[in-house]
Amino acid sequence: GQGNMTCFRRLVRNALFSSGTQFPVAGYVWEDMNGNGTPTPYVFRDGLTVGVRGAPSFEGLRPSRQQIENAISSPSLTWAGRFARINATTREEFRRYLIREGLSVPRLEGLSWVDVIRAAYQEAWQGTSNSLLRAKAMGLYGVR
Repeated sequence: GQGNMTCFRRLVRNALFSSGTQFPVAGYVWEDMNGNGTPTPYVFRDGLTVGVRGAPSFEGLRPSRQQIENAISSPSLTWAGRFARINATTREEFRRYLIREGLSVPRLEGLSWVDVIRAAYQEAWQGTSNSLLRAKAMGLYGVR
């Protein structure tokens, strides 16, 4: 009904503003996060900003071929970002969603978040529901 369309529109607006609806699988994405016109290349894996040994990320960087290869395939992750694309779902939103749905809560801290995000998206591709979008919808509406 109307409530579903309102929720859908809110999720779409959130995705447009938080990620431009881009889902980077692996590699660099250039974003002008400070609005100064100079984009910074950020490394992504499975829709999540990550740190990768040998793939630096700083304003003005023009990555070498090796750095690009590292960004795509190096197993040496050093940190995991906070927001999962495409709707910037946070660990806390996902944790609250899992608890509310009576599901087990995996380890979400540190690099475990990367594995959780990958698994959630793979599950969504094979099913009819996306737990990350559901978690974000609950977060946007303040559902506890």
